[in-house]
Amino acid sequence: METEIEVVWLIDADPPSPLGGRAFYPEVVGGAPPDPVLMASRFIALRSAAAEAGVSAVVTLHTSPRHRSTFFSSPYIDEWRACLDAGIALALHPHEDQEDGTNRYADAAHLARVVTEGMAAARAAELPIAAFRSGTFAWNAALPRLLQEAGVPLDLSPGPGLSMPEKNAVWPAEADTAPYAGTCVIAVPIGWSGRGSDLGRDYLFVERMDFDSLIAVWDAIRARVQRRACKAVCNLLSHGFGLADPAWRSLSLRFLDHIRAHGGAVISAAEATHAHHP
Repeated sequence: METEIEVVWLIDADPPSPLGGRAFYPEVVGGAPPDPVLMASRFIALRSAAAEAGVSAVVTLHTSPRHRSTFFSSPYIDEWRACLDAGIALALHPHEDQEDGTNRYADAAHLARVVTEGMAAARAAELPIAAFRSGTFAWNAALPRLLQEAGVPLDLSPGPGLSMPEKNAVWPAEADTAPYAGTCVIAVPIGWSGRGSDLGRDYLFVERMDFDSLIAVWDAIRARVQRRACKAVCNLLSHGFGLADPAWRSLSLRFLDHIRAHGGAVISAAEATHAHHP
């Protein structure tokens, strides 16, 4: 079957949040680091899931006010290197949360520091960064330039049609993969049905969906591709905590099998970058 949709499998490796399933990481003086045993189990789960699926993936390297440098140091450097050895690429993933529930993605100068310092920390740890993903789909118009200057060729942040102003996440209803204007940074959005903006219904977000809901989004993307007679590229979002849970792990793997049997192919970060470079 000819490939109609290329998919980057994005695995968010964020640590547990004080709000449970809602990712939220403001600064806390004297706050405890993540449980390393719990995090190790998640890394084992995500690497084994990628191996079982037989595909490449991109895993996020978390940085935030609460955990600014935690994941650039031991024991996590060894976890990232094990990911790289397994053919999994790394994405810088800043969550810039504030205590009032907002974030600092509106502050371009702050983001410049976060990206610059994060990339410097990754270089010091000899960890190549292949992509970027904002926290909670957040956005700032300065990001494409910042990413290009930092040498990050791929952005997996876009959430077409999402409107969460309090999170600086307001995206146009545009689902195409393309370079940002004036840069060589390729934007690959999360897969979107084109029908609405509900993260539990309209996007390829595994832990918010069931199998039938994911298929409905996939079928909508395929229908759009076939109408336009133009191949699509999108990302599929899973999480480390989900891949450590038998039910969500099974859902991710089952859906990966489905897309590969129904017009899709899973591609690496490098393939997404090179195939769509202007």
